[in-house]
Amino acid sequence: MYLRNPCNIFILSESVCCDIGSSKSRLISETSPLCFRNHIRVYSDIISGDERWGCDTLCHKGVVVASTLCPSCGMAEETVDHMFAKCVVAKTIWWQICRWVKIPIPISFASVGKMLDFAKENGGEGNMKKVINLIFHATIWRIWLARNDKVFKGINTSWYKVVEEVKELSFLWISNRSRFNMAGWEMWKNFQFS
Repeated sequence: MYLRNPCNIFILSESVCCDIGSSKSRLISETSPLCFRNHIRVYSDIISGDERWGCDTLCHKGVVVASTLCPSCGMAEETVDHMFAKCVVAKTIWWQICRWVKIPIPISFASVGKMLDFAKENGGEGNMKKVINLIFHATIWRIWLARNDKVFKGINTSWYKVVEEVKELSFLWISNRSRFNMAGWEMWKNFQFS
């Protein structure tokens, strides 16, 4: 199943990467490296609400996990919706992101899908809607990476650091991968556009 590539990184074999659900296959290019295709597949599963990535599901399938509690708050079972939308740490991150991009701060999100719907409804018009959507996806990605750092490396990442990393990552994504005219880092970190 796993292969070692020349960079000493374990990647999934071609046969595993080709086993992709029909709804997610459009996100994955056949020319993408296998390791990226797998990351894209996992990420698309997560944002579509696929529950198989939560500790609760793994435990029910017989996978031994140390704890099914959320590694961030330790107060509830770790599900996809809890991890990204209901966890008190995730809520704090979302409140700060909404404050930063100057959109209404929700009381809470019921699910990852509702969260992305909220971004579409409150993101403004045209390019700004695309920017807000990108920022929400960058936030999901950074929450996932912070969770993995905690679980696999024992590194605690503060909510403040996650928010700052979202600002940096989204700035890099937009300034290097889009035609959106960026005014610069100082304007971006204060989310001020003329």
